[in-house]
Amino acid sequence: MKNKQKILIAIIFFIAIIVSFIIGILIGQKNQTKTDLLVTTYGQTIYATINEIKENNGTTRIFVKGLEINDANWRGEYFFSIKKDTIMTWRGENLDVSDFDVGDKISITFTDETIKDIFPTPLEQVKRVQLLEDER
Repeated sequence: MKNKQKILIAIIFFIAIIVSFIIGILIGQKNQTKTDLLVTTYGQTIYATINEIKENNGTTRIFVKGLEINDANWRGEYFFSIKKDTIMTWRGENLDVSDFDVGDKISITFTDETIKDIFPTPLEQVKRVQLLEDER
């Protein structure tokens, strides 16, 4: 009887471990952060006025001045290049770089760390540029 009891206790213990493991997996899946492929967070967004747009060897660089609405650290002068993966929009419509003009107010969303010792400061990883004007 003692051997049968030991085997029964071992089986019950093994089943309890398996059930606990399965419950842990189910709870983990339920509490996992859901990600939507259409929603992407990019990092820092600043607001600026376009000071200059330069085209050189097929690369477009936009020079901007941060607006007063920004945190004090983001009111300086910056520049960035438009790349293939840069999203440019106005009210949900896709834009081309030719749709932007000097004096336009824009929002710039980027993910890079900036180097404060260079003037104007380069923004290397610009992900989105959004035109903020009421009319185009």
